Amino acid sequence: MLFDASTATARADTLTITGTATGTTAVTVNRLAQGRLAGGFLPLITVQGGASAGAFTSLSFADAGVFRESFGQSNTNATQFGIIQAFNPLLTGLGGLHVAAATASASLDDSVLPHVTRRDDAGHQLGLWIRGSSGSLNQTLASRISDSSGTLASATNRLGLDTRSVQGGIDYVWLGGGWSAHLGAMTGVYTADATQPATRIKLDVPFAGIYGSFVSGNLTIEGNVRREWRRIDVSNAVLFGTSAATRTHGRAWAGAAAVSYRLPLGGGFAVTPRAAISFSDSRIDTFAVDAFTRLAPGHDSNAVARLGGTLSWRGEIGGRLLIEPHAGAAWVRNISNQESATILSADAAGTVIGYALTANGYRSTAQYNAGLTLRDASGRWSAFVEGRLDRGGDVRGEAINGGVRMNF
Repeated sequence: MLFDASTATARADTLTITGTATGTTAVTVNRLAQGRLAGGFLPLITVQGGASAGAFTSLSFADAGVFRESFGQSNTNATQFGIIQAFNPLLTGLGGLHVAAATASASLDDSVLPHVTRRDDAGHQLGLWIRGSSGSLNQTLASRISDSSGTLASATNRLGLDTRSVQGGIDYVWLGGGWSAHLGAMTGVYTADATQPATRIKLDVPFAGIYGSFVSGNLTIEGNVRREWRRIDVSNAVLFGTSAATRTHGRAWAGAAAVSYRLPLGGGFAVTPRAAISFSDSRIDTFAVDAFTRLAPGHDSNAVARLGGTLSWRGEIGGRLLIEPHAGAAWVRNISNQESATILSADAAGTVIGYALTANGYRSTAQYNAGLTLRDASGRWSAFVEGRLDRGGDVRGEAINGGVRMNF
């Protein structure tokens, strides 16, 4: 039994049986074009006298595209058989764009303290520094597609993220009686690869911004703010119908602020409690998924708080080299762990309907770090290296970063 059908125009060959249908009949559907079906069902066969759910079957449908289509009995009218349409659950994998970008961006929010060393023999100084980082972080992302009637599709996936960054800056240093201040400009680039089932997201993000710090005795206040220009390539061969990536762009303001206080313990040891908050405010452009579906990630705000401390020891090597190993831990709270996007889908009449796509990431986790800072006794140069582990809840991650600074 052969039927021509177009879900793009909601028109198809139809068959009406005035009696009942018994046995099992194979149906072949020649799909002329695909589009969104209002109500999610296109009737092909009507059995007025009734038929069992398995009276008609079809193997004409593949699990591909934004909408998953199959052949079967209508959920609202047991006398009708036809094309049943629902959102492909893989579409939920497009719900982590802001999460992926914000997580990668957070690698730039590590403390600038390793880069604000100073010389002790000059009242005004100029400093140059550069650092690089590489890491990965995996978290559970719970995504949901819904409208006013409720949930249409949902999935809980692991979002894996690999990040790399290079960052450099120049600053001016003021020294006063017991205090110092740094104010500078920075620039750089970070890249990231994020994966969910069948979906890959690539980020390439140049940025530029300013940073500063103020040190008075054992108290340190620091902060930075930057502008990011995000290029995002999204690949999903099932949804897009091609292995080629779809490109969109985004923009963000991001930054961090922190305060810490060094408590000497004697013998070169010290404990330094630290509180910090990082933020981002981003927007991603709308892009096409297929001929009748667009995704609008829109605007998202993100904030992450950190509260912790480090144990360190300061000593000298040969009277010319200062060394400071340290280790610490911090509690991390994802203040805004949900992002929202809109799926815009047009039916045969050209009516555009919006569906909500939400994604929820981790709420809290813990970070552990250990590292080493070196500098010469005159303060003309310094270097550092630090490793970090993220463990807690459903978060697993590790990262390493290091850098050098020269003071003139």
